Amino acid sequence: MCDEQILMRLIQEFNFINNSKVFAGLEPYSVSNYSSTPINAIPFATTGGNGTHFSILRLSECVCPIIITCPMNCGNSPSEDNIIIAENLKEFLSIGYYNGWFSLEQLFYNKSGTIEYFKSEDKSSDFINSGAKSLINIINAHYNLSHGPLSENRLNELKTMYESILIFQ
Repeated sequence: MCDEQILMRLIQEFNFINNSKVFAGLEPYSVSNYSSTPINAIPFATTGGNGTHFSILRLSECVCPIIITCPMNCGNSPSEDNIIIAENLKEFLSIGYYNGWFSLEQLFYNKSGTIEYFKSEDKSSDFINSGAKSLINIINAHYNLSHGPLSENRLNELKTMYESILIFQ
């Protein structure tokens, strides 16, 4: 089963089990026409703000990079509104091991602060009480994940490997 199928199944199972439209802080993506969204990527979730959404770029059975797009970033080109954050679903899920994926949007506004935030567990009562933490723990256990922190080097490596493959309107 490819990453795209696993991801869609994960979201469907989560929504069914929890009778919710929210995936650990993310909402299912509804179709929009943002010129900054790569046309060769499949959107799957949104943060619910600023049009920010996540997409999967299916290159092969084993290589399916995950992209975050922030249309309101107002970059000089569509590529400035996109960050390739993971090479595959497991790496994407591992980034959210402690804190989920909602705050990844902050990479566009405070990259170093966001990278630092994803290095350790958010123990604030707001986050823990949001219900997202218990859902993240279920996902971690179900997929036997370990923490995969973000790093500037990894983001640059992914950009070098995949940015030229993104196609825009």
